[in-house]
Amino acid sequence: MSAVDVELLYFEGCPHSEPLQARLCELLGSRSDAELRLRFVESDDDAQRVRFLGSPSVRVDGRDVEPGADARTDYGLKCRLYRAGTGLVGAPPDAWILDALGAGAYGLERLSDRSVIHRMEGISPAARELHRRVLLAFAAGRPLRAGDPLLGLADALAELERRDMIGRDSAGEVVVAYPFSARETPHEVELIDDGTIVHAMCAIDALGIPFMLGRAARITSRDPDTGEAISLIVGPDRPTPTSQAVVRIRAAGTGRSCDCLCPFVEFLARRSETTIGAVLELPDAIELGRRIFGELLAVPSSP
Repeated sequence: MSAVDVELLYFEGCPHSEPLQARLCELLGSRSDAELRLRFVESDDDAQRVRFLGSPSVRVDGRDVEPGADARTDYGLKCRLYRAGTGLVGAPPDAWILDALGAGAYGLERLSDRSVIHRMEGISPAARELHRRVLLAFAAGRPLRAGDPLLGLADALAELERRDMIGRDSAGEVVVAYPFSARETPHEVELIDDGTIVHAMCAIDALGIPFMLGRAARITSRDPDTGEAISLIVGPDRPTPTSQAVVRIRAAGTGRSCDCLCPFVEFLARRSETTIGAVLELPDAIELGRRIFGELLAVPSSP
């Protein structure tokens, strides 16, 4: 398979080029099929020759990541600004870069085919039971903390971590147990029957929690592009919410889901003409959450 050519074009002194280079390295992650090259643009003549729209610019396989940029001809040695949401920023949004890398299709495929319930195949009974207890602790609003006896089950914890079913911090505490996060995320889930508030790793995880627990929940999030608040009530016995909200799915790299998938699965207040990436309408997103997480606590231990 030929490498995907990712090119960062910049001129000397550009304040946005170094942060963007670091961000590109993060987004590319462990993708062995992507190669990042730096191109220094020295003069206006050089800018005209390479069709330089300003510093910094990013191209994937020779195409600028900004939608519609191929039609522009205003080349020159200048700073470049990008419109993101309602403002201007000095680097292209992650969504443009990931879309150019085909991350939307990859993200949807990963969610559908490599979800946590599929990673349970062949799991040991001890790890399966521990996973169940971890999820129930999160659902009760009590993520595992230092000193919890469950953290002493080292072999089972290591198996769950190898399978990317949980994630631990440097102290060994469980901070991720899909669909839950022990840390605050943009996706808050309030269980309506008792008011317990938990946080989900991503938008699909948030939609899956009510079906996993068999309890209605109020999900609140925020559109990362516009800042608009989103509120939905979802549950096994609830009708699909009347809302324009959609879920955008992208991905970066091939590492742990909490690093290169969850941060890029987010609610948007609505689909627009400029929305890029894989986008699921709300009924389809709810169904995907139900399919991934609905039977997670009910799956029997492997023999």
